[in-house]
Amino acid sequence: MTKPDRFVPGDWMSINKVFARVKDLVPDLRQALFAIRRAAVDGRIEGLWLSPDGARHELKPIKFWSTVRLEVHTDIGNKVYVKKQTSDQPSLPAGSYLFKRIGVVKEWPIEGETAANTAPPAWRKSSRGAKSAYDWDAIFIEAAGYMWENRVPKSLDKLCDHIEEWMGNDAPGRTQLELRLGPLYERFSAR
Repeated sequence: MTKPDRFVPGDWMSINKVFARVKDLVPDLRQALFAIRRAAVDGRIEGLWLSPDGARHELKPIKFWSTVRLEVHTDIGNKVYVKKQTSDQPSLPAGSYLFKRIGVVKEWPIEGETAANTAPPAWRKSSRGAKSAYDWDAIFIEAAGYMWENRVPKSLDKLCDHIEEWMGNDAPGRTQLELRLGPLYERFSAR
């Protein structure tokens, strides 16, 4: 029996980052959305749903991706939404949709980049367990202090906004903040 791959946030890209990459290569927004969904349905890019509580769920190519549609809202920064095909279907729960970075790089290469030479994200020095470039202890202390001194924010997004503001340009990516701060936020929300 093989051991499942360990989840490493830097190995995954948010659906919005994938869309930004594809729309630079495919000029029409609808064609870019179609290309992403088609690659997911065909299994050329591996999908994952990250629930607000941090649980990870594999998204099967045919079982999931063929039953949804992708929409982009250009008025709020080209944010991509995953929605059910028809309005009579139940809405999808909140969470983040991610795609495996290596598949995205293979499917939509950018000049001079290949899946083999794609560098890991800046915060991840190596895939062999190197320490993060961020002082997560300080980030957790600031987040806990903020929630202790103020009211617990109504959403994890508000907490992430505070940490991004506190760290300035040196803040981790949004997905990484959500992954790491999600359990802490849930714990404070439960009290």
